[in-house]
Amino acid sequence: MQFATLAATFALLSLAVAAPAASIEERAVKATVRVALSGLSELQIQREIPSNGQAGAAAGKFTDAVIQNLNGNTGITCQAYSDAAATKKVGGRFGTNSIRLNGGKEVTVAVVKCAKGATKREAEAEVEIEEREAEPEAEAEPIAEPIAVPELETRAAKATVRVALSGLSELQIQREIPNNGQAGAAAGKFTDAVIQNLNGNTGITCQAYSDAAATKKVGGRFGTNSIRLNGGKEVTVAVVKCSK
Repeated sequence: MQFATLAATFALLSLAVAAPAASIEERAVKATVRVALSGLSELQIQREIPSNGQAGAAAGKFTDAVIQNLNGNTGITCQAYSDAAATKKVGGRFGTNSIRLNGGKEVTVAVVKCAKGATKREAEAEVEIEEREAEPEAEAEPIAEPIAVPELETRAAKATVRVALSGLSELQIQREIPNNGQAGAAAGKFTDAVIQNLNGNTGITCQAYSDAAATKKVGGRFGTNSIRLNGGKEVTVAVVKCSK
């Protein structure tokens, strides 16, 4: 009888401890939004940024920004900054629709801040920043740029499409995959796939495979609209093939 009483007491204590932990975990998820920043390299980073206006580190050079996952929040938008103090804005505010930060050219992003709406203090600070940015600056001497070969660059760009594969980790990989049906390596475990950039091509779709020989399909064909490869569960992708 005494043993049964002790066992029941222990069970109740376990439940009392476990309940707050779950609640804390739920609050932790909703305290952030997942921001994706991509550049001209193969990798795109994803960072959990606080949703209360605190700065979250995102050091690197990027061209595009988007909120990848609101984590249950609503009405959140974000702003990228080129300095750690968050005084120099890069691009405009962004949400779940991707934006170009610097007209397609890579630009330094040090931190990102996300919130439901700018506070009065933040709004005043942004006005001050905009006024400072509007002040005329001394013109810098032109820097000589390397001579490009447009024809070769165009042919190289149109020979591939950029495919993005994301999983449950923070990093999302991007790979340049041939557009002629040849297999392109993409070794890893992923949940989602999308053509990030058609590189000037039209009518291209892609197929993921779990084996290097490209005989075992993973999910359906995908284009510029993201698809789930395995119902949201990570699955091995060895290669991707793209063609018209």
